[in-house]
Amino acid sequence: MKVSHLSFFSLLRHAHRSHLWTHPTRNTSLYVVLGVRKMKFEIVKLRDSVSDTLHSLSVSVPSDLSFPSHCCSLLETLSPVTFDEVGRILSRSPAKSSSMDIIPTSLVLCCKPVFCEIIAYLANLSFSEGRFPVLFKQATVTPLIKGHSLNKSVPSNYRPISNLNFISKVLERLFLSCFQSHILKYPNFKSHQSAYRPYCSTETYSTAYT
Repeated sequence: MKVSHLSFFSLLRHAHRSHLWTHPTRNTSLYVVLGVRKMKFEIVKLRDSVSDTLHSLSVSVPSDLSFPSHCCSLLETLSPVTFDEVGRILSRSPAKSSSMDIIPTSLVLCCKPVFCEIIAYLANLSFSEGRFPVLFKQATVTPLIKGHSLNKSVPSNYRPISNLNFISKVLERLFLSCFQSHILKYPNFKSHQSAYRPYCSTETYSTAYT
């Protein structure tokens, strides 16, 4: 069934050209009632058409495109974090500090042998107990204007930027490393999925198929 996706916009153009706008004092309430009823009828008709189309598509989906049955084991425990894992993450981290940092990031990076052991212990303690340190859940939020041409007095024109503690971001990357190694082992994780896959993005597949 073919869906008439222009019907709703045609209705809006019709309403805009009607006497509802050109003669606001002439039976305004009657125009409003008729316009609302007509719009409601068109929306219901469009919704039913889309529902029928989606239903017919779901029936005709080839079997080779269906999702495989779930065959993944539960991620009940995480492998222990090692000194070297923390060191690799710190080596790739920029020396940027946040107001939430108790210790400057530059100092952490300069004293990696000391802090690698501390962070590894903290990560293993957090993962074994299944709890994230409450102190690391806090952030400073800075509003950033979405565009220089936007009105700065409108709150919706701002994007909230959260600045987290540096060590909390290291713990997040350590967990992501364990999580990725778990899900990549199973066929439920599609080979063409670029999200949550290391060294892969939408640009990777764009260049592969062009």
